[in-house]
Amino acid sequence: MSEPNIDFKKKRIRSFFLALQPYSEIKKELVEKVESEGLKYIQMKLDVKKLTPEFIQKIKEKVLEQF
Repeated sequence: MSEPNIDFKKKRIRSFFLALQPYSEIKKELVEKVESEGLKYIQMKLDVKKLTPEFIQKIKEKVLEQF
């Protein structure tokens, strides 16, 4: 291979890994924030009469879609 081609590949590889670095820093900041502040909890107020098996199944499906 020619010398400029090798330099080009080195630059491309180096730029790729440098582009990943900010994401890992952002991820670390988010993890620290969650550890210090915790996750937001939402209290749901439902009437007991509305807790039918169909409603419970619908909620379970929605939760599974999120994960």
